[in-house]
Amino acid sequence: MSAFMFATSCNRPRLKDVKAAQRIIDRYCFDWDLEIVIEEDHLNLTGCGWVAAWKVPLGVDPDDFRPAYEDSAIEAFEDLLKDLASCLAEPLTVQSVGTVDGHFPLSACEWHVQPGSGNVETSGFNHCDAEPQASQSRRACVA
Repeated sequence: MSAFMFATSCNRPRLKDVKAAQRIIDRYCFDWDLEIVIEEDHLNLTGCGWVAAWKVPLGVDPDDFRPAYEDSAIEAFEDLLKDLASCLAEPLTVQSVGTVDGHFPLSACEWHVQPGSGNVETSGFNHCDAEPQASQSRRACVA
């Protein structure tokens, strides 16, 4: 059986509006050992898994919410980052790196958000194919 090994972390940016950031975080459900907490006035996102988030529908208690795992958890995670942008006092950078059984290729992605920006910049490994092909490029931002 394959073992998936992943790590996710962020740069712990300072927040300008802690209460608003907490309200945003509370509207999302997280999985795969991902933890998003506010420590004093800093946002901390860490985990032993790839990023995954789902927005809790209005009127649904977050404790009762069960995510549809077939929905794009990466897309919802990027929506979370866009929502948090208005609360940031400093840029936010999140990085995830992982592998299956420690073998090539590694999966990696970085998400970057400027304070107040509605854009999420993503980057990842572009040359992950075991047998490189000149005409093919692959991004590894999807686990």
